[in-house]
Amino acid sequence: MPAQRMFAFTPEQQDRLLASRAAWDEGEGEERLERLRQREEDGETLRAIARLLKNAAFASGQNLTPADMAHLLALVRALAPNPNLDARLLRVPGEPQALNHDLRDLWFGKAGLPTRLRGFLTRRHMGAQTATQLLCAVFPREWPLITRTALRALALSPEQRAQALEDARQRYDLPPLVIGQETRTLAPVAVGVPDNDPALRLLADALVFEYARDLLEAEDYVETHRLLTIGASLHPHRARRHAALAYATEASASRQNTNRDTRQLAAATVRESAPPAYAADFDAARADEIAASQAAAESAPLAPPPDLADHSTAELLTYLERAIAEQGFTYPTLTIRDYYIALQTKPFVLLSGLSGTGKTRLTSLFAEALTGDPTVHYRLLPVRPDWADSTPLLGYVNLLAGGDSGRGVFVTTPFLDFLRRAGRPENAHRAYFLCLDEMNLARVEHYFAEVLSAMETSGRELLLPGGQAVRLPANLFLTGTLNLDEATHAVSRKVLDRANTLTFHDVCLREESPVSSEPPVASPLLPTLNAEMRQALFLLARVTTVAAARA
Repeated sequence: MPAQRMFAFTPEQQDRLLASRAAWDEGEGEERLERLRQREEDGETLRAIARLLKNAAFASGQNLTPADMAHLLALVRALAPNPNLDARLLRVPGEPQALNHDLRDLWFGKAGLPTRLRGFLTRRHMGAQTATQLLCAVFPREWPLITRTALRALALSPEQRAQALEDARQRYDLPPLVIGQETRTLAPVAVGVPDNDPALRLLADALVFEYARDLLEAEDYVETHRLLTIGASLHPHRARRHAALAYATEASASRQNTNRDTRQLAAATVRESAPPAYAADFDAARADEIAASQAAAESAPLAPPPDLADHSTAELLTYLERAIAEQGFTYPTLTIRDYYIALQTKPFVLLSGLSGTGKTRLTSLFAEALTGDPTVHYRLLPVRPDWADSTPLLGYVNLLAGGDSGRGVFVTTPFLDFLRRAGRPENAHRAYFLCLDEMNLARVEHYFAEVLSAMETSGRELLLPGGQAVRLPANLFLTGTLNLDEATHAVSRKVLDRANTLTFHDVCLREESPVSSEPPVASPLLPTLNAEMRQALFLLARVTTVAAARA
């Protein structure tokens, strides 16, 4: 600590910081669940970074492989957005070795912290946030995560910045800049550290964050960063995750055409008038663009099945694990393989466990890694507590619409639209994934009974309210997430009998080793696994025996 602390927060700043702490602790509903989920994700990210460096013996002098380095950068980037932490910089010749050297010097060098910071900033030509983010990722209790958003939240005055600089000089014994004269040439000579020195300014900001952490009583500096950026840390698409599914009404159809017959025709093909619940930014033009791209992709002629003679399921599993890891997400060992085998044996999987353990995210990551286009091949349907029958899934007959014969018009649903898309002949070699999010908010047997029964029949047919029948296609894979809390219902044996269940209970994996299936660095086969090959491998390699599952 400096001999005399000069920096201090104003009463207004203290009130704002304490208000952020109270909002974090006392929030209700979706916002509080989102913050708890964020805290669990941050903790798992920090543990994954520690495991990666420990298993690579990085502190002892061993270099990280390019694959490990890319994984590390993705994990560090998960703490805060940062374009400098991109695996693309590893493509520069000699860059992996240079980055290994610079990171080891920054984290474990023998020189003083100001010297190490100045050397890293000079050699890497990166900003202060990159240096602090890398330090915080390894030492979350000793070094703060400093971002522009957090600094703006503090709203420091010029006087406070000057006081922080002076505190940093005292703590790290850095002399101020003094302009003197050389005795023989009488030329001016600068001695000391100027106020605009990047390392000094970084150390001053670090002291400010230290004082903020003490006032906020945060567990570590990652939590301090979340508290300071609490307004920007909430993701709108997650906050709207449980929004109701809205369907087009006769009134919305009338905005397109006021003719009564046209309104009846529009009701026959009614679809969602609102964006999916997970979409953050929505406008009609973007929706039309996505629909057009989907139609173009599905109407394109299907190419012959790819030649899979030189590829295996093991390569596909390695590719999936690597693709998910490069997104910055870590799961317990073999979790992705368990999910893969569960889908292969029964195309209906239940992911059960605590909220915030990554169940829903796993479904979208898996679909994206396998198909390469989640906007077409993946659909997330949030389950509402008021689903008392199969209407939200299988549609209903609108008797008020009349129709051509006066018997009403059938109103479709997103579930049926997705099911029919997967069942088209031209899509037989494409995989489709549908996730029913928080499936046990309502009683599963009430709204899912027809689908459960169809799974056990040879024809796999669903009888719709309008008298039509539709089949559950073989390339459609259903997943339901189950949260275990007081707001959910128990799942009956009928449901469990028709599904494979994976549990997500362990959220603290300190003793776990990293994913054992990290792909080999120089594997020449991974780049050839395009989306078409991945889907073909997945659809053709169905697992039907215990021996095949073990293999």
